[in-house]
Amino acid sequence: MCGIAGVFSAFGGDRSRLVREMLDKIHHRGPDDLQYQQKDGCCIGHVRLAINGDHAQPVSDGYGMLALAGEIYNCPAGVSEASWILRGYHLREEWDGMFAIAHYEYESRTLMLIRDRYGIKPLYYTRIGRDFLFASEIKAFLAHPRFRADVDQEALEEYFTFQNYLDPATTLFRGVHMVRPGTALIIDESLNIVQREYWSWNFLDGGEAIPDFTQAVKSQLRGDFAPGCYLSGGLDSAMIAKRMPTGLTTFSVGFTGGDERADAEALAAALNTAHYEAIVTPQMARDCLPSLAWHLEEPRLGPSYPNWYAAALASRFGRVVMAGTGGDELFGGYPWRYGKDRAQIWTRLPPVLNQSVALERLRSIYSDTVNDWEFEARTFLHSLLVIEDKVSMAHSLEARVPFLSNAFVDQAIRIPFSLRTGRKDWMREEIDGLVPDLATKPKQGFCTDDTWWFPPDRADPVWSYLNDDAWIQTMATTGNRRRLLNWSLAYFNAWHRVWIEGERPQ
Repeated sequence: MCGIAGVFSAFGGDRSRLVREMLDKIHHRGPDDLQYQQKDGCCIGHVRLAINGDHAQPVSDGYGMLALAGEIYNCPAGVSEASWILRGYHLREEWDGMFAIAHYEYESRTLMLIRDRYGIKPLYYTRIGRDFLFASEIKAFLAHPRFRADVDQEALEEYFTFQNYLDPATTLFRGVHMVRPGTALIIDESLNIVQREYWSWNFLDGGEAIPDFTQAVKSQLRGDFAPGCYLSGGLDSAMIAKRMPTGLTTFSVGFTGGDERADAEALAAALNTAHYEAIVTPQMARDCLPSLAWHLEEPRLGPSYPNWYAAALASRFGRVVMAGTGGDELFGGYPWRYGKDRAQIWTRLPPVLNQSVALERLRSIYSDTVNDWEFEARTFLHSLLVIEDKVSMAHSLEARVPFLSNAFVDQAIRIPFSLRTGRKDWMREEIDGLVPDLATKPKQGFCTDDTWWFPPDRADPVWSYLNDDAWIQTMATTGNRRRLLNWSLAYFNAWHRVWIEGERPQ
């Protein structure tokens, strides 16, 4: 697990000093090594978190240079993933893993940026004058003397409508974009960009059986460090932990006032794991906001401070952790999202800003030919993956997601819709023999309720992060979906202080 950054300049010239400064900004993603290479007007850099051997990057041969952030699980053992790809990068649809790749081809003088199928690993880009910059995180762009963080108004409207962004390429930063999942960008020496999609979500009402999840987990156990596993008390993480080797270490996060710790503890006991917990208080939720705004960068979805503290806990015991992200989206963990009016279901916030334009964009981008499963995977799951990556890498921790193993997904998206009911029957049948109560419990989200962290009397210190304007106070304490709005206002205020006002966390 690593991070990449680089510059492709239409002017040519040495950009190695700038790239070194960009890499310093994302040092947490790879504290074990920092390297970069320059050819023509392109400089590619890499920071490495040593997990699978000692393979320095970027790699190069007589034809090009390449750097990779992530893992390719079907790369032959003992072979550098970056070198393997450099010899045959055109086979990207066969790579099984999570990756963000930068490849510069000498003869054609073109740069290619490639992102994995699902968007597990982020990859951003921006253009500043005649410099094309790319990186695993937006903060790397701060190294360029002409980069200024500013708000994209359309993205802000989308966030305060859907608590998310409709297009995976969108960010809250004006002029900064993401490479879409399953997509390669080809940039020529004049900085013209061509986009090529090599994979996209396509859920079918097929005849496939439930795929082999044991092999999906097994395929992601490679590396020099034994992975730990999150154990939320829900079905998805239980399915992973049940398939892990003996001697497993598991991690849970709880809250004062109610959580799923008892279920996680029961499962840990049944599996005989070394189990550790972190208890998050309202004060801790407030305290992490500046650091979370710095590392997560764009606001995405609901409260993510539980993810922050889960990653902090897991990082104390190792460098790799398994996460259950993707299980809900493949097997209908939230059945009330399907078969209903899309705008109504996904408008997660009350109208702080004018939502009419954002709703019109929803209708124009996603037609009725994109089914509810595909919409959820392209939008909600994508942001879940960005959050998982950012909070884990902030703690120099690699998070792997076995539910998004290619072979498993290829079958899962072709099971009959009648099996994609939200009950997750195959999981419940498996877990019934271990912890019967877990097999029958209803779905519970990974968050607290309103009264815990932001009570109506505004006694919680998180309120100090909000503007004192009476209108905002009124919006934050009344109306539909109050908890999500409270979080979005608190986070956006912290984000504005960190990124626009320059109050960087210590």
